This record gives sequence, structure tokens and C-alpha cells, in this order.
Amino acid sequence: MEQPKHIEYLQQTIKQTRALLKLQERHLTEMTDCAQKSLFDANEGKKEASINLQAARVIEHLSQHRIKEKLSDKDLKKSDSRIQSVADRLKESSFEEAIKMIDTKLFDWRGKDQIEYFTIETMFRKSKYFKYVDDIPRIVAKMKAENWTEKSSAQGVQSWTDV
Repeated sequence: MEQPKHIEYLQQTIKQTRALLKLQERHLTEMTDCAQKSLFDANEGKKEASINLQAARVIEHLSQHRIKEKLSDKDLKKSDSRIQSVADRLKESSFEEAIKMIDTKLFDWRGKDQIEYFTIETMFRKSKYFKYVDDIPRIVAKMKAENWTEKSSAQGVQSWTDV
């Protein structure tokens, strides 16, 4: 038995509507995925900027020690390669640990031939950095035995001073 024309028309419209809804659902899913990726990328960009800012502060900290110790008469340039080198270590470590490593290595190397290696390139080389970090407790014990004390700077950076 043949269906009336208006029922065929309604069935065809329902099929087209279902197909259109599936297409819209797929498009909405793609848009949601794209928005989530954009948010993720934005957060990663913020993290990268924060790490690069911390890396620049670490370079400045080492630079000030180099000037104070008369190893240099000018600030270290914060080149892209230096910032990247420090940032790579900060991704696996922390800002505070990097500052402490700089302070303890300066104490350890002061007056020795190794002081010439008190540079960003040496101290933040992947093959050296964690060896220096692992050395912190030994050097801190030696510093305390020689009456050095830890202090906080106005920027919240922990460093060492002799009493």
C-alpha cells in the first residue's frame, strides 16, 4: 500500500534533519577539540614565558656575582641561547635550586682555578648542572661550618652571606 505524499515528505525531512544534526554534532566536537587545544597552547605559552623570565633572573643573579667577584666588569647578556640553556634546566629543577647552586658553587670555587668556569654555559650545561645541584648539601654544610648564613633578598631570592 502506498503512503500518502505528505508522510513520505515528512519521513524524508526527518532523514535530512538527522543527517544535518550528525554533521552539526561532528562540527561541534571539532570546534571543542580546537578550543581545548588553543587553551592548552595558551597555558603552555604562559608557562614558557614564566620560565624564560625566571631564567633571565638566574642569569642576572650569576652576572651580579661575576661582577662582585671581579670575574667580569659588565652584566652578562641575556641572549636567547643563554635563556634557553637556563630555562631547560629550570623545567627539570626550580628557580630556587638554580640560585642556591650558583651561590654554593661560587663559595666552593672562590680562590680556586675552577672559578674561571663560573659561567652560564658551564653551570647550566646538561651534563654538569645536576652534578652541581647534587653537590649543594656538601657545600652548604661547609658554608655553615665557616659561619655563613642564608638570607633573603628583597626579590625573595635566598642567597648566602658571611657573618
